[in-house]
Amino acid sequence: MKYAVNNELHQLQSTFSDALRYKHSDASTTIKATTFSAEQHLQIYRNNFILSLTDILSATYPAVLAMIGHDCFVQLARLHILHSPLTQGDVSHYGEGFHRTIANNETINKALPYLSDLAQLEWYRDIVSRMPSQQHGFPFEKLQYLQNADAFGQSYFHIPAATYVLTSQYSVGDLWHIVDGERLNHHSSEFSSADDPLAALDIDQPQTVVIQLRGNEILTQVISSDLKALIIHCQQQKSLQQASPQMLEQLPLLFEYQLTDDIVEANDG
Repeated sequence: MKYAVNNELHQLQSTFSDALRYKHSDASTTIKATTFSAEQHLQIYRNNFILSLTDILSATYPAVLAMIGHDCFVQLARLHILHSPLTQGDVSHYGEGFHRTIANNETINKALPYLSDLAQLEWYRDIVSRMPSQQHGFPFEKLQYLQNADAFGQSYFHIPAATYVLTSQYSVGDLWHIVDGERLNHHSSEFSSADDPLAALDIDQPQTVVIQLRGNEILTQVISSDLKALIIHCQQQKSLQQASPQMLEQLPLLFEYQLTDDIVEANDG
């Protein structure tokens, strides 16, 4: 009997979820009409549901919002919400895959082909912002052990879990910094095209960006492809003896950008 009740509840939730996304549903038959009809009640809830998730998306993707403006963003958000249903009660995690919604929109993707990568960058920033904050100090005393060639080769530099790397065909790292700076300077979600801050940006230059949580701050740093390779190498817990010479040349930048927090012995088998 308990299973039957749970099954009925699940069916009701599924039916209601379909109705919120304008899919065929019998949800209106379970709503009692008052001053408004059952369908009107459902439409009110549907509108509030879409508005609430649009607010979540605008908070997660402020640079995308600034680039395309409020009206366009609202339409794009609505499209995403209707095709990417909320699967859990916690809405704070909602927004994954928004970059795919952008990439699949022919009009926007043709006008702003870099926008989907900008959205992916902002999603990575959102992910790390929700990860546990950790002490980000490096034990420099361990460096003395790396003076031994064997110890050096058998170790790797640990990269904190709240670290993501994004590679794009476009200058999305510089773009994000410009748009974020303009938003903060003008205290607005959008910037004026009259004083175009992007005029000097060569958007067609490929870039790699590392995103990492630093206490209460998030590093968003443009890096080289060789440094990206070293970061991934270390994330895979591979020893430095397996790293290429080009990767090893990037070691000073691990410290300059404070990307590592420990030296660990590798287990390469």
